[in-house]
Amino acid sequence: MGAAIPFLIILAVGIVVLYFLSTSGLVALGGRRAGGTRVSEEMPSTRLRYAVPLGQDPATVVAALTRHGYDAALDPDVEVDGRQVVDVARTDDERPDREDVRRIIREDATLNLEGHRPDTAPVRFVDES
Repeated sequence: MGAAIPFLIILAVGIVVLYFLSTSGLVALGGRRAGGTRVSEEMPSTRLRYAVPLGQDPATVVAALTRHGYDAALDPDVEVDGRQVVDVARTDDERPDREDVRRIIREDATLNLEGHRPDTAPVRFVDES
């Protein structure tokens, strides 16, 4: 009986430590694919996701879309192949017009914050990859 008490104490401490690690996000196994690409749950049909190419500043994309009346924001919890993702929606909860959003990104979000034009590929959304 005397050896069971230290074992129970160690077991209880281990369970508490695992609980805190799992709820704090330090052990985040869910939501990752092989290769380290972070993904999230299904995107609502009223939003588009744009994975910002390396060299293009996500802030310019968000600013350009916002100027044109879209609700755009960087999603800090999602990456696609190491690229940051901008979520795009309309303020009336309708699905954004893909071609209009594509045009805005291509024409109005062409400068990064330093004033340089990044060499970016054609505008494609995450669900088109």
